[in-house]
Amino acid sequence: MPAEEGVLGFLGKIASVFHAAPSDAHLRVWQELQPWFSRLLQNAAPKWLPGLAHGVACDVPVYLRPGTPPKPCPHSAVAACDVCHKPCCLHHARIDYLGDAICFRCILLARHVVATAPSDRPPPPRPQDDAAAKKAAEQARVVALAKARRLLRIKKDTPYKEAFYAYRRRLAAFHPDSNKDPGASKKFQEVQDAWVLVKREYPEPE
Repeated sequence: MPAEEGVLGFLGKIASVFHAAPSDAHLRVWQELQPWFSRLLQNAAPKWLPGLAHGVACDVPVYLRPGTPPKPCPHSAVAACDVCHKPCCLHHARIDYLGDAICFRCILLARHVVATAPSDRPPPPRPQDDAAAKKAAEQARVVALAKARRLLRIKKDTPYKEAFYAYRRRLAAFHPDSNKDPGASKKFQEVQDAWVLVKREYPEPE
């Protein structure tokens, strides 16, 4: 918290946020924060007090504007970064409830590594791969169509009307109302699916 802001100004900002929040927000927020603060105060005091007592300076540089040289941080360090083990203050670190910290410098470095790391996503398909996939899909379609025609007992050059009558005959043969065989219902659905495939091969009826 900046010294010039003061405790009262800081509390005033918190009060204004709670005032605009739903009526039960302060209770829900405190239920979440109270155990976290309790553990933080218990764990942080023995870790932070020696650094503050000895006036250990924060090692994270301060960049006032892009392109300007960094300046030393004016705040005292409370913890050592878990990654680089250099001292850091509360203004330049992420603190957990154990009082341990990761300084902003290591966080920025980690973000840069993630941003520049090669993607885990597979590369886009190459033209030859795409052509091979289309060829495989077409072969699968031809095989499925041949199987559908065999089920309907028609040929490739059978006219649409004859093919439709053949489909109706096969549909009636496996209709569950007239065919009580255990596999009739499954065959009935297969005939319907076969006709969906075959019908696509004919031009739209006028």
